[in-house]
Order: sequence, then structure tokens, then C-alpha cells
Amino acid sequence: DAFRIVLPSTELKCLLPRKWLNDGVINLFMNQICAWSRKEMRKVFCISSLWLKSTRFAEMNYFRRWSKRNRIKDLTTVHLLLLPVHVEGTHWILSIVDLRLNRMTMYDSLFADDRRLFTWMARLKEMLDTVFAGVSGWCTELLPHIPEMVPQQENYTDCGVFVCAFSALVAAGLSCTMFNKGMVQGTLFNSMWGGR
Repeated sequence: DAFRIVLPSTELKCLLPRKWLNDGVINLFMNQICAWSRKEMRKVFCISSLWLKSTRFAEMNYFRRWSKRNRIKDLTTVHLLLLPVHVEGTHWILSIVDLRLNRMTMYDSLFADDRRLFTWMARLKEMLDTVFAGVSGWCTELLPHIPEMVPQQENYTDCGVFVCAFSALVAAGLSCTMFNKGMVQGTLFNSMWGGR
């Protein structure tokens, strides 16, 4: 609720083992990561997976609404942008834009070597160029990057957990190779259910 994301208890059942994380849970966790990062003096912001699915994302006034909600005037003070992507509603991947390095990195816990990641990267880049056109601090020449050692999931339901873990680790300035599935699942469950 603090992040303007209200989730009914039925949506939180996706936190149980072998369940697929939904947009609401992913976006709430991303907002928690960003809030924690800013307390640690790291300028990390997220863009909702729902906006990425919406045709409204490409509207020029999206930045005005997003920046007002995040209390920033431009991107010059932003270090990282987290973009969870729900690929065709069947798989979660993560894009992280590092504005300090002018680099876009894609993380995929299931198809690490899949060439489709470059297609998604190009699509995201085009959308972001539209939204942030003329905004101070935005680089139109982002370098594409796919890391070699991305931890891989062992089933078809954990991709959302991996996206949350990668986001938390990178936002903290750590490598995604430090991934610990049990720790992330416990953190997700406790932060969402709040002891209920």
C-alpha cells in the first residue's frame, strides 16, 4: 500500500512453493528493493512490469508521472533502473539499466544463452528511448550486455524468484552469482504476508 500497490490475499498465494510469481508481487518487491537502496544512498528506481505491458508506456507523459511519483526531476541522479519483464506472460526476465555505465544488462535464469534476449533488449531500448527522450541523464547509446555466469533455475516456476534475487543483489552492488533461492523465498514470503 505504501507503494500504491494493493494486493488481495488471493494474489499472495503465489508465494507458496512451486507457484508462479505474479506482477503484483514482483512489482511490490521491486519497490521495496528501491526504497531500501535509497536509504543506503544508492539511487535505484524501478519501472513496473505492468507499464511495460501497456501501450501507454510509450507515451511521452509517462516520464512526467513516473518522475513525480519518484520525486526526481531528471535521470542525472539515477544510478540504476530495474525493469522486470513478464515475457508473453510465461517467463520472467530482468533488465537493469546502469546509467553510470550507459549499459543495459539482461538476466535470464532459464535461457541464459537465448538470442531472444537481444530482441527483448532492442524492444526495451526503443520504448525507453521514447519515454525518456530529451530527459537529462538519459543515454540513447546504451551498451547491451548479457552476463556469462547467471544462476539457472531447475524448474519452470522459479523465474520470478530469480528476478527478485538478481534485482536485490545488483541494487546492493553485489554479483548475481551470490544468489540464494531459500533466502529470497523467505524474504518474499515474510515481506508480503507481514506475519499474517
